[in-house]
Amino acid sequence: MPKLMLALDVEDKERAFKILDEVIDYIDAIKVGYPLVLPYGIKIIKEIKERYNKEVIADFKVADIPSTNEKIAKITLKYADGIIVHGFVGEESVKAVLNTAKDKKVILVTEMSHNGAEQFLKPIAEELALLAKKLNVNYIVAPATKPDRLKKLKETSQKPVITPGVIAQGGKIEDIIDILDDNDYIIVGRAIYQNENPKEVAKSIKERINANKNIN
Repeated sequence: MPKLMLALDVEDKERAFKILDEVIDYIDAIKVGYPLVLPYGIKIIKEIKERYNKEVIADFKVADIPSTNEKIAKITLKYADGIIVHGFVGEESVKAVLNTAKDKKVILVTEMSHNGAEQFLKPIAEELALLAKKLNVNYIVAPATKPDRLKKLKETSQKPVITPGVIAQGGKIEDIIDILDDNDYIIVGRAIYQNENPKEVAKSIKERINANKNIN
């Protein structure tokens, strides 16, 4: 069955730890981005890993020239288990991250979950999926809000996915569960961390994933 990744897009460390204390038994990985890293620095990832012993992915969507990408990846992957990068800046920029990553995960964005992705990302998403296949990245990002696109991009790249957009953006577990397998991650953020009882929501989502996968 697919795993559950929490998108921890909060701006306060104490709140982040409080949420993690409550949900940690029901999540398999944590995605941390700029909202938490900018105020506290990259070592916040180290704190999270040491305290919770979970896989932590840095959602930096790196998109720069190769030499800058290399520097960002080198710093980030001292602490994180993986890093998310954009492919639209070109093959050499992705290679720079891959060459730095060694045994860490490199996750390539193909198409995002918000409506704005229709404008520029969707037209090249399948090319980006082919790039992921060619460069042998570890995962791709493909949208749960568009199950047909998720399926197409997963098939094209022949890579496991981390898939955002569930619940808060309208993506439904029931619509994507048959597309996913044990290597994939379902990402949920606001539906968990904005709820008054994040533990119960995380537990419920995990149960829904398990129940739907068992049915199918």
